[in-house]
Amino acid sequence: MNNFSYFFDVEEAKSVDKKINDQVFIYSKGYEDRSYTVFEKYIDIIAPQKIIMLDSRIRNESLSVEEVAKYDSINTIVEAKGISGIKTISVENTNIGSYLKGEELTSDMTVAIDISSMNFWELSNLLHYLVRVVKVQRVDVFYTEPDLYHYENDNISQYNHTQPQVSIKYPKSYYSTKTTAEEVLVSMIGFQKHVNKLMKDIFEVSDYFSVNGFPSFYPKAKDISQTNNADFLAEIDPNKRFSSEAINPFITYNTLVDISKACGGAFMNICPLCSKPMAIGACMYALKHPYTTRIVYPYEESVITKSDGVGRSYCYCITQQYVS
Repeated sequence: MNNFSYFFDVEEAKSVDKKINDQVFIYSKGYEDRSYTVFEKYIDIIAPQKIIMLDSRIRNESLSVEEVAKYDSINTIVEAKGISGIKTISVENTNIGSYLKGEELTSDMTVAIDISSMNFWELSNLLHYLVRVVKVQRVDVFYTEPDLYHYENDNISQYNHTQPQVSIKYPKSYYSTKTTAEEVLVSMIGFQKHVNKLMKDIFEVSDYFSVNGFPSFYPKAKDISQTNNADFLAEIDPNKRFSSEAINPFITYNTLVDISKACGGAFMNICPLCSKPMAIGACMYALKHPYTTRIVYPYEESVITKSDGVGRSYCYCITQQYVS
């Protein structure tokens, strides 16, 4: 792990009255049980001078009455805490950076973001904007894991985050047009049933690697991932199957370094269908190696991931020294 970056359990920080004192805190409205855990329990630790709330029209579509109530519950939390002056930004697409251009963020700031309710497109774009465009000193990435992901009738093969058709998209902030003679696909697998197999069938590259989130948040998560990706993993050379702790983006970063060595420095197409902390690790690696890496991702506009309960909250501290 790099000296400039680390992560910690936020509850432990709270128990010793640790203050982070970030100047800006950015979070997104959400409909899951864990959506506002960081705000509700740890806003005093973050101690921001400015708070920005992203309100996504896309995320608010097709929600149940119960989910809408959770989505709007932040209003009650804010009122109970007596917090005022929160800047609300209505977001019509996932290009978060474009909505933050008028917020006077500067490179000498430290910024905290909560990715618990963000999809991959949002969190990756936000991280790129802060690190590459604004060049802030430090980004503290907060993440609350769920207690359980939603699957029906206790059947792990029925986990509902599936997408039978794949349309590959390239986040433009992580798209490199420079390639080597050989390219590889690195699939960071999660719960999406069949998607990684479809991605492999679409991509014409010289080799394929996989990264599974193990140790996982809880034992059954590994089983869901393995079961839903059994067909894909059967086609991957066992020597090219890697693992990375699901909760630690810095281990993911180091795993991608190992894969780069294993593939002889070939151009890496990284597909982060994985936990959000692992996705942060993939983005960090792509930011560090912009000319030998490309992020690829199946476009998902209508797929909604659901989880139940609230797990632990973590903070990942990323500085310019790590990704530059």
